[in-house]
Amino acid sequence: MKIQGQIKLKGWERFVRLNNAVLERWANKAKCKVEDLTVNVTIEEPFRPRTTGYKSQNHCLNGIIAQVCQETGQDFASTKTYIKQMAIEMGYPRLTKRTTKGIEDVVDWWGNPMGISEKDASIEDCALLIDCAIRLASDFGINLYMGEE
Repeated sequence: MKIQGQIKLKGWERFVRLNNAVLERWANKAKCKVEDLTVNVTIEEPFRPRTTGYKSQNHCLNGIIAQVCQETGQDFASTKTYIKQMAIEMGYPRLTKRTTKGIEDVVDWWGNPMGISEKDASIEDCALLIDCAIRLASDFGINLYMGEE
């Protein structure tokens, strides 16, 4: 992603002051000068966690999954896992683990990649899960109840 124009950084001076204090402590322990240390800064888009509670994304997703389970007779956990696997094809983050060979996908018994837990999902990730849950319900011809009576 390329950002053009001026960028306003709120609290940047405070961030630099705090990090200078940390760098001075590191330099003292390493018995070197602060100027000799190398610092890498990565700027990423802010993480927006999925919404929770009444009328939230989490509530919606689990409600759809419960309706699918009720109609199909499948259990909740396996249905949620299947929906996450559907969402991986659409960009849902894969669950990974660090091994001696590097970073590898965590797979189920059949070799299918697993998706991350919803507690680690962003708003966009949870939207993918909801879309996949609705698609699954649609594939089974299930009329979903969405909202209040």
